[in-house]
Amino acid sequence: VKSVPLADVHLETQSVGWDQPMRNRSGLVAHNNVLLEVKGSFFESGLWAHAPARHVVRLDGGWKEFTTQFGIRDESGLGSVVFVVCGDGKELFRSETMTVGKIGELTIPVADCTELELVVEDAGNGKNSDWGLWLNQQLSR
Repeated sequence: VKSVPLADVHLETQSVGWDQPMRNRSGLVAHNNVLLEVKGSFFESGLWAHAPARHVVRLDGGWKEFTTQFGIRDESGLGSVVFVVCGDGKELFRSETMTVGKIGELTIPVADCTELELVVEDAGNGKNSDWGLWLNQQLSR
């Protein structure tokens, strides 16, 4: 396998600040799991990451890079978050403060990492509506 969506692999740890961890759907279990929508576009693959959120996957070598998009679900209103990627406990990436209507993209090398951690933090104004989403994330060899 040359690449795999992170939403399709076993996660060592997954936690979210509200509702429950979900793959390929955003939160709000009571509302029948809505699709992943950011900036008016829908995404097939992703992780629900309401801040504070943490998703950890063991890489155990063999992967060269991690690619992802990220943003806040459109219906979030006033939510704001910061997306962080760590490899073996070291911060590899920290986004600007993300609000509704923004989408970020990232490709980083992970060849030397045995563990990849995706974190979504509250941006300092409380965690209400902090409906973060990791989108189209891929591990590639």
